[in-house]
Amino acid sequence: MNNNSILEVKVFRPTVAEFDDPSSFMKKIERDPVCQATGLAKIIPPVLRKHTPIIIPDDFRLNSCILQTTKILNETGVTHLLFQKKRAMTLGQFKDLAKNFEHSEMSLAQRETNILQNLCNITKKRTPVPIYAIDNVISRFPENYPNWNLDKFQGGSILTETEMPGINKSFSNYGMFGTFFGMHAEDSNMASINMLHEGAPKTWYGIPATMKIKLEELWKTEIFNETGCDLFIKHKALMYHPKVLRDNGIDFCKVDQFEGEMIVTLYGVLHQGFNHGFNCSEAINWASPEWKKYYDKTTLCSCRPYGKKLHALHELLGKFLENVSLEPSNLVETETSPASHSHCPVVDDKPSRIKPIIKD
Repeated sequence: MNNNSILEVKVFRPTVAEFDDPSSFMKKIERDPVCQATGLAKIIPPVLRKHTPIIIPDDFRLNSCILQTTKILNETGVTHLLFQKKRAMTLGQFKDLAKNFEHSEMSLAQRETNILQNLCNITKKRTPVPIYAIDNVISRFPENYPNWNLDKFQGGSILTETEMPGINKSFSNYGMFGTFFGMHAEDSNMASINMLHEGAPKTWYGIPATMKIKLEELWKTEIFNETGCDLFIKHKALMYHPKVLRDNGIDFCKVDQFEGEMIVTLYGVLHQGFNHGFNCSEAINWASPEWKKYYDKTTLCSCRPYGKKLHALHELLGKFLENVSLEPSNLVETETSPASHSHCPVVDDKPSRIKPIIKD
């Protein structure tokens, strides 16, 4: 396998008219054959629709701050992300802490190399350890931002009847250099939309549907022996170095996301990534009637206590489908084993039953 196996993510640069009709535009992405092949898409809004994020005061309280450490799973080369919940901090304190991790003197490629080296370093612990401030129930979109305010987004989604934070009500996340979001698919195989409001870029990796089963089966026994869960990829706590993917014949796509750009992940697509420095992003889930076939194939983690919550959420989402007819589609059918974005517990060496709900 060689670098030709790194698939190119399609970049959309819509006109104002196209961008002002998000329902049609999302359907275009959903049915685009290149997007179906890679699972990801990038949207660069037209200049006349660039937004200025609202300013959040430095005394805003970040309640869910997650310390991220790493551990290499024996003989696999796969990294296990260990999450430990820390005390709440203000946004100002988070910004000050993030300065300790900045590498502004490095190019984008150099920062990526540095982060990936830390990812697979078996013996050296990262000091200090970065923190991800996740699931903040606040939106950075201006109230008058037309059509694409994710906190109020419609865009042809059927998930609009009941307000659900993190699904149809957006979460904002604050990252710093070297913070990761592990390999996962969204809850019940939904699609997602992520806007990078400000700060350093994010790097995303996506696994094509044709490679999904192969990745999920890779080292399944070894991962089970280490974690006790045969669906541990649902925990959003595994990171796969690109070399590991290449060495095992797994194609993947890669894309960098910059300020003001959006990334779309399609139904059931496995994806992971990391932050290049201090930034703020905002995300929601999205689902058209086409989602039903992927919902029906969802597999759920049964780990307790959070597996039970996943099942409850899956049942709740199913109610949205009861009166929805599946529209004709030109989607390419592939043999996949859809996964879910997991809320299962991830613990560090000193067990702390926490729930990492990191919206990319």
